[in-house]
Amino acid sequence: MEWATVIEQGKLVTRPVWVIVLDHEGDTIYESLVSHENVHEMCTQRHGLRKELLHRQRRLKVVRSQLINFFVAAKTIVGHGLTNHLRWLGLTQGELSILERKTRDMNWHFSPKRNHSCSFAVNAFLAFDFRRVVEMHRTHPYSNALAALYMYLMWPHDIENAAREYLETGSPVFHKTNEFAEGKLRKFLELIREGKADWPNDWRRTPYEKEYKFPTLDNLEILPFDPEDEEEENDVVYPQRPSTVIETADPTLDESSW
Repeated sequence: MEWATVIEQGKLVTRPVWVIVLDHEGDTIYESLVSHENVHEMCTQRHGLRKELLHRQRRLKVVRSQLINFFVAAKTIVGHGLTNHLRWLGLTQGELSILERKTRDMNWHFSPKRNHSCSFAVNAFLAFDFRRVVEMHRTHPYSNALAALYMYLMWPHDIENAAREYLETGSPVFHKTNEFAEGKLRKFLELIREGKADWPNDWRRTPYEKEYKFPTLDNLEILPFDPEDEEEENDVVYPQRPSTVIETADPTLDESSW
């Protein structure tokens, strides 16, 4: 999902402008741009959309209704930033509570941080062996959705166990997938210290010219190195469609592209 700030009843709120739903095989089963009467700000540099592209598109009420039909029928809802995305659709707290049992947010399941998640681009970068499967500041909802699906398919049983425990206890838990990401972060930071790697240079500044702060060892409980961890990681089956994941939005898109 891509978003913009819009003015509703005199207030600035965040609303979706581009949504995509994939099935369990990674095929697109729903895609729509979303029209709004008063768009305040769109980050065109991020997703390539411009205000004029939203004219004559589906209204939020229609898109929300159609998405709810998918959510009700789905056994599991996989994505990243799902709580925010569902709120931006305008779902009520009651509706959010019902869907919570189905949501599997890869931002939380693959974050190396214990108190809050890193950005999805960083989490995917670590999960996919330091490959840029999604971009930090130029994104495409299909790329992000597909990467989230593949991350889920890496560790489905562990993610389901973590989700079950969260629903039973009401508290976020740090599980095997998080420890996997934490170990990957430790390895990457070691490579940086040795001068053998670095974070992508074009990730360092946001479209708003702010410096992005990458995760460091601060506030991380980095696990001691265990040779058995290496053997476990070799058993992980990684996705086989990376070429389709790395597509990003083209900021020069015109209306004929839709």
